[in-house]
Amino acid sequence: MFFLVSLLLSGCSTKQYNVVNDIPFKDDHFKECVLSYDEQQLNKFNELECSNSHITSANEIRFFPAIESLDLSNNQLTTLDVTNNTLLKTLYLPNNNLKNLDVSANPLLEFLYAYNNQLSEIDLTHSPLIKELILVGNQLHDLNITANTVLVDLLVYANALTELDISKNTQLEYLQAEKNQIDTLNISNNPNLSVLRVDPSTKIIGIPPTITPSIIDTSTPSRRSEIRIEPYFY
Repeated sequence: MFFLVSLLLSGCSTKQYNVVNDIPFKDDHFKECVLSYDEQQLNKFNELECSNSHITSANEIRFFPAIESLDLSNNQLTTLDVTNNTLLKTLYLPNNNLKNLDVSANPLLEFLYAYNNQLSEIDLTHSPLIKELILVGNQLHDLNITANTVLVDLLVYANALTELDISKNTQLEYLQAEKNQIDTLNISNNPNLSVLRVDPSTKIIGIPPTITPSIIDTSTPSRRSEIRIEPYFY
């Protein structure tokens, strides 16, 4: 009997669907958003925008195999399963209540926005194509981005980082890392870095002697001509 029950439960957890109406959505708000696209075939959904929709659960996204862009910003999510969305390139999740986020099955991910959540850790080693990473306002103590060698924009301020290794991020142009606990930041291997925002107490290693760190107005455009250090963002 135990074996039979386990088999049935296993079958339920791996069940696949082909059309929207067959999915037993847990959250009516998420269902309403999906139905607003007036499309039934799940494999035809390349993008889904469901921001500001009062959604508390959206794990049925695992039944959408063709999703490349997903926007669930400004909702009430505590968990999200995107392990079946292997084609995902863009993921917007700001202003939720996520404590965990598994993107280990998203190797094509290029843009990840998960600011203002409750993430204490995140594994990005399986997402080497990330170009923009915004993890502002979480609870991160460590962040390994050594595998993200094409990273251009990195915003991690207002976390609990004590160190940040950007030695492998040679394409990095923009970095905001203030409101952390970073004592030293080495930018010797970041020749493209143009804007750097850090706490006044953070020691910067690798500033070329010809560059004088200066505070600039945030509205001033940077054309990658010099490194601009701004101790405070707000």
